[in-house]
Amino acid sequence: MIHQLCWSASRWIAWWLTSNCIPTERFCEVFDLARRDRLAHVLFTQAPEPNYPAPYVGLVTRGRRAPYRFSLQAGLWNVHFLQSQLRSHEGPWEFERWGSVRSRRCREKLYATAKTNFKARRVFDYPMTGGLVKGKWQREIMEPLCRREGLKIDFSVRGFNDNQLRTARSKPLWRRIWNVWQSLRP
Repeated sequence: MIHQLCWSASRWIAWWLTSNCIPTERFCEVFDLARRDRLAHVLFTQAPEPNYPAPYVGLVTRGRRAPYRFSLQAGLWNVHFLQSQLRSHEGPWEFERWGSVRSRRCREKLYATAKTNFKARRVFDYPMTGGLVKGKWQREIMEPLCRREGLKIDFSVRGFNDNQLRTARSKPLWRRIWNVWQSLRP
């Protein structure tokens, strides 16, 4: 499931780099740094604590027990590292959740944009949650963004996340247990 996302993302990245929605110089600095030092993952958004000082300007090292250590928000991944962490039964949300738990065993360090860094040095400047939560649009983020950027999105397809709790589980208990076991295996 998530493998398909990785393949389709390459077309989006080409648009993203040419659309002037990011400071290209900063992106290139981080890209060169990641390539030169073979960094496993650099998250371009601020990340939840705990984070620690990093040897790189404008970045922090993600703590081993930090939530969303694996995040599918905008960032750079070392392809080989990412492929080694993917599980065929996981969707994007499960990958973020269980991949973050698996990452505690990784010896590679993961990085994110430092909160104290001034805006001009960031690659992205938007809320940590992004525009989607649990597969639904975040109204307070997406509507102003679309107005500002002149984007036309059909919000009715996904709907908005109005903090409604999901009442029914989509998978039986045995399947959820099996998936967790599959996610946490080495």
